[in-house]
Amino acid sequence: MAVALSRVTPAVVQRLQVPVQVLLYAGLFVFAEYLVDWLHLP
Repeated sequence: MAVALSRVTPAVVQRLQVPVQVLLYAGLFVFAEYLVDWLHLP
């Protein structure tokens, strides 16, 4: 994985960093919502 990432130019990494972070936060939010429904939390 690290070897593959080292071949990618920093510009591409910077361009992909924001969408990846947004997807991660969205996924965490959806997962948290699912846990709240599953555990019947307020």
